[in-house]
Amino acid sequence: MNLSLTHCYSTEKDPAPANFIDRFESIGTELQAHHPHGTVQSSSYLSLVLSVGLSRPAALFVVEGPDGALARAGAFQGSVRTRSGVIGLYDAAPDPEGGHAAQLLIEAAIEWAVAHDLEELFAPVDVNTWFKYRTMLHPKEEAFGPDPFSWEPTAPPEHQCHFLDHGFEVAASFETVGLHIPDTGEFTFGDLLTRTQSGYDTAIASGLRIDRLTSESVQEVLPELHALCADAFADNLLFEPIPLQAFHALYGNALATMPGHFTFLARDQEGRLVGFLFTFPDRGWLVMKTIAVAPDLRGRRLGTALTHAVYREAGQAGFRRFITALVREDNVSRLMLDPKKMPGVETWTRQYELLRRHIPSQASKS
Repeated sequence: MNLSLTHCYSTEKDPAPANFIDRFESIGTELQAHHPHGTVQSSSYLSLVLSVGLSRPAALFVVEGPDGALARAGAFQGSVRTRSGVIGLYDAAPDPEGGHAAQLLIEAAIEWAVAHDLEELFAPVDVNTWFKYRTMLHPKEEAFGPDPFSWEPTAPPEHQCHFLDHGFEVAASFETVGLHIPDTGEFTFGDLLTRTQSGYDTAIASGLRIDRLTSESVQEVLPELHALCADAFADNLLFEPIPLQAFHALYGNALATMPGHFTFLARDQEGRLVGFLFTFPDRGWLVMKTIAVAPDLRGRRLGTALTHAVYREAGQAGFRRFITALVREDNVSRLMLDPKKMPGVETWTRQYELLRRHIPSQASKS
C-alpha cells in the first residue's frame, strides 16, 4: 500500500504551526467518524490537550493513503518523568488500512523517542493522565452494561491491537464496576448506607466537616481543589501537575455547568481542604469519577465517609445505580463498591489497559 507520513516536531520555543494543528484536527474528525457511538473529540478538547502537550518536546504525525487520511497521533515527552513519553490523540481508519498506517506511525514515534533519549513510551495517553488514556477491552456482545458514560475511553478495539502488534505490553489494568442496588433483596441500598455509616461517623467525630459543593461555589474552591489533587495523585503512574487554567477547563466547567452533580468536600478543623469526591449523573447511573484524599489522612476511611455522603443524598434523589469509574485494579478505592460483598446485586464490569513499550537507546541501535 502506498502510504505517506508527514510529521511536525514541536518544542516550547518552536511550537507546531497553526496550519499543521488545523490539519491534525480535521484529519482526526474524519477518522473519528468510524468510531462506535459517533464519539468525536471537540475542538476545545484538542486545544486544551495541545496547550499542555506542546509545552514540552512533542511530535505530531499524520499518515495518508491514496484515498485520504488513515491515521494520526501525537508523541509527547513527560514533564516530570522526562525519560518517559506517551503516544496519544491516536486515531486510525478501520483495518486493514488502519493497521498498515499504524505501523508507519508507531515506527516514526519510536524514532522520535530514540532521538530524544526516552526509555519508554506509554499508549494511548493524551499527553498525561488528566486527559483521556487507556483502552477499553470490549466485552462480548451478550455482556450486560450501559452505553459508555461521559469521560469513558471508547476507542475501537483494534487500536489496542495496533500497539500490541508493535511491541507494547500491558503496564497497568483498570476497571469500571456498575451496580444496581435495590431497596429489597439479599443486599439492599439500606445495607450500603449502614456499611458506610461508621466511616462517616468517625470522620465527623475527628473534627472533619463534609459538605456538598454547589455550582455557585465552584470558582471559589478551584484553586484548593487543584492543589489537593496535585498532592493526592502525585505518586500515581504518569501523573503530572497541570496549570490551574487547564484544571479549570477540565473540572471547573464540568462542576459549574453539569446539572445534578453530587460532589462533596471534606475540610479539617482549620478549614484545610483534605478530601474531594466528584460524582455525576449519566442516564440514570451515578458515576463516581474522581476521589482525592490528602496524603496525611490516608488510611482513616475518609474515602468511605465521602462516599457515604454521596449515597445518602443521591439515594434521597432516587439513585440506586452506581458506577465506580476507571479505577486501577490495585487501588484500594475499588473496594468501595465491591460486588463480592453484595450478594444478589445486579452488576457489570468493564476492563481497560494502559500499554508500555521499552525504547532502545541510540547506542544500542548504532
